[in-house]
Amino acid sequence: YLAPEYAMTGHLLVKSDVYSYGVVLLELLTGRKPVDWSRSPGQEYLVAWVRPLLTSKEGLEMIIDPDIKHSISLDSILKVAAIASMCVQEEVTQRPFMGEVVQALKLVCSEFEETDYAIQASFQDDVQGKFSKSSDERVDFSV
Repeated sequence: YLAPEYAMTGHLLVKSDVYSYGVVLLELLTGRKPVDWSRSPGQEYLVAWVRPLLTSKEGLEMIIDPDIKHSISLDSILKVAAIASMCVQEEVTQRPFMGEVVQALKLVCSEFEETDYAIQASFQDDVQGKFSKSSDERVDFSV
């Protein structure tokens, strides 16, 4: 979680926390620890391993935690990965401010919630249509 500028100078900057937050996002996306000595050479440090893979869809698909890969849309994952990538830039001036990170994540979350709600409503309509037509009995799906 240690921002490079803090490691080199011992001084915390406003955007040092942004770097740390980016590492947390990468942990969530990959399911990996920030430092894992049991990994093969070149994969021990999460940020160093992930950074070049975040530049392509193929690379991103390789690093995504299998537990979230099929439960969250690839579009949402790509957006969160882009936000994480901006947060872990080595150069402080290249990182966004935390307020910008929060706003970007709010947009992703609202899009995810809208999509999730639409999928749930569609699924419930399909289920109700299939089962309520198969018999004369009333089927109650409100659980």
